[in-house]
Order: sequence, then structure tokens, then C-alpha cells
Amino acid sequence: MVLMGADFSWALPTAWPYRFGLSVLDEGYAYPWDGALASGAAVHVACTVLALVIATTSARRPAVINAPMR
Repeated sequence: MVLMGADFSWALPTAWPYRFGLSVLDEGYAYPWDGALASGAAVHVACTVLALVIATTSARRPAVINAPMR
């Protein structure tokens, strides 16, 4: 929670939706630099895609004794 208000929180994937919400609700809210919103979105999407890829690959290989091998 403390890091959500920091100037570098655009790079934290969990703080990006909060910062985006601030920019939608408050028109006077400004990011530290112009590309911070796009960069934060890219970091958020990259982490989400990485988590989905890891979950998909691990779900395809069950760690069950005597599981059928493909």
C-alpha cells in the first residue's frame, strides 16, 4: 500500500490498476513522465501473460503418481 503512491509505482504490476484509476477519476493527476501509463500497462500485461503461460504449462503436466503420459 505504501508503494502505490510512489513516483516509481508505474513499474509495479499490482499498483498499475490503482494508478490508472486515479488518472481516470482525477483529471489533474499526472504521472512522473509521459510514457509512464503505457509502460505500466506493458509491465502489467507482461506479468499477466507470463503467469498464464506458467499456469498453462504446469497444468498440462500433472504431478500425479501413475498419471498417463502423453
